[in-house]
Amino acid sequence: MSEVTVDAAKCARFGFCEQEAPGIFELRADGRLGYKSTVPPEDIEAVARAVKVCPARAIRLNRAGSRVYMPPQQREEAEGRSGKKEELANVTGLRQRGNR
Repeated sequence: MSEVTVDAAKCARFGFCEQEAPGIFELRADGRLGYKSTVPPEDIEAVARAVKVCPARAIRLNRAGSRVYMPPQQREEAEGRSGKKEELANVTGLRQRGNR
């Protein structure tokens, strides 16, 4: 199966992803974006459209048997992390406007 990830720091919660793939993405009442990290084959095209329409470019789709392109800066940041997944890893956090 394919996997999808959302960068919480980039996500602006516009909800375009939910419009393209409502079976995968859900903009919650509390302002957080919930999503399923595994994408069934029948939803891959919808998620690919969500990746394209995301104005913040916060969504990444890793199709089974393929590689995800990561610019060098993102790769270095990802390799520096401990690799531990938080219990709520598929829910983006809240962020104030102006990055405060």
